[in-house]
Amino acid sequence: MDSIQRFALDTNFFLQVKAAELLPWDELTNAAKVELFLLDEVMGELDHHKSNGNNRAARRARGVFEKLDPLIDGEIDELVVRESGPRVVWLLAPFFDPERAKPASLDLSSADGRIVEQAFALHQECGSVVFLTHDRLPRRMAKSVGLPFKKIPESWLLAPENDERDKEIAKLKDELKVWSNRFPQVEVQLFRDEKQVDRISGSIRQYRPLCDDFIDTAAEIIESRFPEESAGVPGQVTVTRQSDLLAYQQARREWCKSVRERIEKLPARLNLDQGLFELTLSVNNLGGAPAEGLTLEVLVEGPMMLVNDKLKEKWFPPGIRFTPPQPPILERYSGFERFSRPSLPEVADLHRHFNPHPVPRDPERFYWDYAEDAILCKSAEGSCVDFRHQARAVNLPIILFLPQGETEPRGCLLIRWSARNIPRALEKKFSINLAIDWKDSEDDVSKLVIGGEI
Repeated sequence: MDSIQRFALDTNFFLQVKAAELLPWDELTNAAKVELFLLDEVMGELDHHKSNGNNRAARRARGVFEKLDPLIDGEIDELVVRESGPRVVWLLAPFFDPERAKPASLDLSSADGRIVEQAFALHQECGSVVFLTHDRLPRRMAKSVGLPFKKIPESWLLAPENDERDKEIAKLKDELKVWSNRFPQVEVQLFRDEKQVDRISGSIRQYRPLCDDFIDTAAEIIESRFPEESAGVPGQVTVTRQSDLLAYQQARREWCKSVRERIEKLPARLNLDQGLFELTLSVNNLGGAPAEGLTLEVLVEGPMMLVNDKLKEKWFPPGIRFTPPQPPILERYSGFERFSRPSLPEVADLHRHFNPHPVPRDPERFYWDYAEDAILCKSAEGSCVDFRHQARAVNLPIILFLPQGETEPRGCLLIRWSARNIPRALEKKFSINLAIDWKDSEDDVSKLVIGGEI
């Protein structure tokens, strides 16, 4: 391998590259020693930069001269940057003959042209000199005259320095942050399976309505389990009044009708259990003050509906069981039973209702209320008198449902929030575009009717 590798350095090496002692020189050469040459034209450019205020280029230029002054003043012949791995030293380029032949293709009226020419002269005098630069035009010039060159690796460069405009913007952002910390900053996010979403997409399971023939057959199966009673019972002496028999027959017809209606509603019940699209609404205050009188509205536009999770849990717990209504019983009497039955006491006054006193709401608690006292509604509202800042986020259930008969699960979820100390109301919109995964209604309903559950 070569024992020495010489580099003629462009001005940008001194102004835009990390310190020479920190650079991985083995990325560019396998030589045991690296010699870094400072060209006179580059020294002149650095002299110009050092007096240009206090920007990074000026500071870097002054730092270079502070380090290389002993070499420039002739106190030493070389300045050691690193002792090994490889050994790296600074050197000054020699004085060149002003009458030397210069490449005609170079524009010597430009600083780039003069720097490339001096690097070329050093290459001719010392041999094995590589011109090291990051700029494109000097690389192109070096190639045109046959001067070996290498591009400074991107990883060697310093991060770009902010200009005055960037510094002013950063200062204004800091001031805005300080000012914003005096106010609440309510953040609203929507999650699906613990992943934040900006639109509502996916699929929902749906069951189609049952046909009349299937409902009739399923109802007959239930009716056969509870045969209709007759007036007489073999082997027993009973008395049945004609009025009781007629009332029983009417009640039986009503019962058969209710069995049929309950079977007919099973697809809708399956949809309510398995056709829900569940999301989580996260509300957090990242600001520096509580949100006073925070109000949060959630509205669904389109055919989709919101499910009241509290009522669903109360009325329709998870899992579906089919239980037919209790069939009527024909009143029968034996012996003197009909004459000895005691009369029931008057119980009308035993079921009086008392309205409890309303419990005052905790001002720091977030309350979630639905617009209607029904399992399905179009809107809900959250509120908190004093929504604290830098506390844990409040997570609210958003459950979407496509009503029976609708076939287009599309629309928009609108979330709007405001507080007395928030300058204006804010809102977010989430488009709804779901696909329907149709299931076999008759198959699952058959399992319910025959087995009682799925």
